[in-house]
Amino acid sequence: MCDDLTGTGNSTYSDLFTAMETRTPIAIVFAATAGTAPDFTVSAVVGKTKFTGSGFITSLSMNAPDGDNATYSISFEGTGALVMA
Repeated sequence: MCDDLTGTGNSTYSDLFTAMETRTPIAIVFAATAGTAPDFTVSAVVGKTKFTGSGFITSLSMNAPDGDNATYSISFEGTGALVMA
């Protein structure tokens, strides 16, 4: 389960929901980041490991409490090998 998801593309929550509903595999990158959103870099921070793979979104939820930041959580099911770099 991913609770701190920051996309680097132009995908919206609606795009992610559609990918979940249609079982469209998506590219997944898990790595330490440098900087803070939205001005961070996804390239692995020196000395840290980066994982890449692909998978299906199995669940997606949004939380938008009054007067606080909106967040969303997403869970994936991998479709192949997870590669460590």
